[in-house]
Amino acid sequence: MNAIKQRRTIGSVVQISLVEGYFSYARVLQEPFFAFDDIYAKEEITDLDQITSSPILFITSVSTTAITSNRWLKIGKKTLEESLQELPPQFTQNPLNPDEYTILYMDGRYSPYFWVLILHILAVLF
Repeated sequence: MNAIKQRRTIGSVVQISLVEGYFSYARVLQEPFFAFDDIYAKEEITDLDQITSSPILFITSVSTTAITSNRWLKIGKKTLEESLQELPPQFTQNPLNPDEYTILYMDGRYSPYFWVLILHILAVLF
């Protein structure tokens, strides 16, 4: 019998099976981002309030196939807090010229070479 293919839904809480029987949890944000909760549990947690009240450990992009392949199981859905509805700035680096960096903000602004400036400042200070 084939399992039903899950869909990526903003606000979904997913359970991530880790090694040695541990579990972690994340929330689905705007594509392609997930907010990973600071949970490393030996027992499965089904209480969405307990999961979503934990601190966010980090936000990163993840392929949608983590959900659509049923590797991460959706266990529920909650409205995202306002702080998770606006995504963090995205950092990119030019692979052909590692000294070129860009930070892209969700409102379309960007800061080219921001980190080059910071590195130059730090080099002067230290």
